[in-house]
Parts: sequence; structure tokens; C-alpha cells
Amino acid sequence: MLELLFGLMAYDTVKTVSNKRTEKVKRKEIDQLRFRLKRPMTRTHSKQCVCRLCVNRREAAINRLNELLGC
Repeated sequence: MLELLFGLMAYDTVKTVSNKRTEKVKRKEIDQLRFRLKRPMTRTHSKQCVCRLCVNRREAAINRLNELLGC
């Protein structure tokens, strides 16, 4: 009985650490995307550039951010 209790405690600890690690990675990616959206999408372009390259990159970043946030 004691082995089962220790086994469940170890499982819970491993699961909690794993969840915290995935949440940390997810939060880091969200922060990176938010930072990217505040800056120009291409180095020599302006922040509000409407060329196809910038628009596609901006839309991809916005879509990924919405996906991570669950919107």
C-alpha cells in the first residue's frame, strides 16, 4: 500500500514539473510573438508596412499568438 502511495506521489510530482515546463515554454513563445508584433516584420521596412511579405509575416504571427492564447 505504501509503495502505491509513493508511486502516485512521484507521478504527481513528475506531471506537475512537466506541466510547469510546458507552460514556461508557451509563455516564452507568447512573449516573443508579442515582441515581434511591436517591431517591423522586415528589417528595412516600417512597422506599418503593407507589402505582401510583411503582411504575411504579421498575419502568421497573429494567428500563432491567437492559437497559443486559445482565441
